[in-house]
Amino acid sequence: MELSTITPFIEAAALGLGVGLEREWDSRDGGELATGSRTFALVGLLGCVAASLSPYMVAAGLLAIGAIGVVAYIRTAVRDVGATTEVALVLTYAFGALVWSNAQLALGLAVVAVVLLASKRRIHGLTESWLRQVEVDDAIRFFVIAFVVLPVLPDRALGPWGAINPYHIWVLVVAMTGISWLGYIAVRLVGASNGTLVAGFAGGFISASATTASMGSASRQPGAPKAVLLAGAIGASVATPVQLFLVLGVASPTVLSAMAAPLAVALAILVAEGVVIFLLARGRAHGSDRVAPNRRPFSLLPALSLAALITVVLVASRWGAEVSGSAGTLATTALAGFADAHAPVLSAASLFTAGSLSEHVAVLAGSAALLTNTVTKVGLAFVTGGARFGVPFAALLVLPVAGYTMALSANGAFG
Repeated sequence: MELSTITPFIEAAALGLGVGLEREWDSRDGGELATGSRTFALVGLLGCVAASLSPYMVAAGLLAIGAIGVVAYIRTAVRDVGATTEVALVLTYAFGALVWSNAQLALGLAVVAVVLLASKRRIHGLTESWLRQVEVDDAIRFFVIAFVVLPVLPDRALGPWGAINPYHIWVLVVAMTGISWLGYIAVRLVGASNGTLVAGFAGGFISASATTASMGSASRQPGAPKAVLLAGAIGASVATPVQLFLVLGVASPTVLSAMAAPLAVALAILVAEGVVIFLLARGRAHGSDRVAPNRRPFSLLPALSLAALITVVLVASRWGAEVSGSAGTLATTALAGFADAHAPVLSAASLFTAGSLSEHVAVLAGSAALLTNTVTKVGLAFVTGGARFGVPFAALLVLPVAGYTMALSANGAFG
């Protein structure tokens, strides 16, 4: 008998043994376990044997394992009402059956299951002491827009000039809100008191303009650490190229590849400026380093607003292209950039993907939107923080803008 013949059965028993050992380890503090590691190994092996015979045997075996799980639960329910071990037993059978057709996937899923089982105390601690009701509510809303609304949207060109694809627009909205959520989680994990630079960076994922305005307003307060707050505003601007790196990969990898080097240059300069200013000024902050965005992790109105803005920019860009060609597209995206950097950049990338714009024009349009949005942030810095905050903030943005432009020129964007 060749080794390859029995390998699936060995793998199925091994993954069952792994799950079983974790279950026995979890019950070491006195918990009652009706099924041990040997049972799990045999169940994994049984699943593989059943799959090697016929689909009908897999179904019959699943019913039998389900019945065993019910009996095991009844035996232990008096002391432990949880059904985690019984569910893990049924999963082990399914993994064993999957080994027969796709061993790599089955072993990967088994590893994920063991990690989840072993993380019981961490997950319970998260939900009991860290997760708040507002975050649970917003998570439900986010999952609805991502997994209920998105799949039912039409994936075809609609509206004037066929500029609107509802499915693609909503994919971008889901991606942007998901990335913003990561920024919110970053603030919760590190805590606002762990640094204005970090808080500013995380706030930038929600709104770089709003975070810049928040830092500027805080700088007017008596005794405020202006240099530290300035570093926080630069940190908010760091979030913009990071977001675009992630979302442009969804909207158009081709446009991303053309903008990657300029974005990377601007990002590196912004990071260096923010870190240097923060380290030099932190010693003079006297514990006042406490600015962080006060936002919900997810709100439906900003998501709808982003979808509406992307839609308007898409239609306006197509209209501009019809009326004035490439110049019209550049003008509309540049104007939209005053309100938001992401929507016009993503709109230009989407129009390229749809074949309505050349790569050259899409990159220039996105770059124009980034430039005008930078003007907006500088204006907000002056309005909220005055000249003492606005002038150094504007000066710090000169170098990343120049670096971005030079890298874009080196890529032949102005040729």
